[in-house]
Amino acid sequence: IDLEVALYPDLDPISRQSFYSKNVGDNISFKHQQKSIYTLLSQSNLIITSVLNTVFYQALVSNYPLVVWFAPGYEIDDYFIELFEELEKCRIFHRSPVSCANFINEVDLDVWWSSDIVQKNIKKLKYSLLGI
Repeated sequence: IDLEVALYPDLDPISRQSFYSKNVGDNISFKHQQKSIYTLLSQSNLIITSVLNTVFYQALVSNYPLVVWFAPGYEIDDYFIELFEELEKCRIFHRSPVSCANFINEVDLDVWWSSDIVQKNIKKLKYSLLGI
């Protein structure tokens, strides 16, 4: 898997490379600040995020395949617990990066993303978070 990191801890370039190489290996590059989110999304097979950020929302609105796990410190608001339980069942939401990575390595992305249950839950998520 080749990985391009769009958002990352506030580290200098050498520290970023070291941080991610320890955790994901060497097939990694970093998005240039001039590269638009649209370009990033259009060149990606899957968006993986650990925070609900601009990349997450743009992928959601554009119906790009995405999975999410929450970085330490992120918590699910009580209002959204039931929704995230449903997202976990259809494997959009993962409770850990290990679960997320294992899923990515075993899934047929096109079949999974286009399944009725995933698309139904993506629609629920869009409505719940964005009202659309």
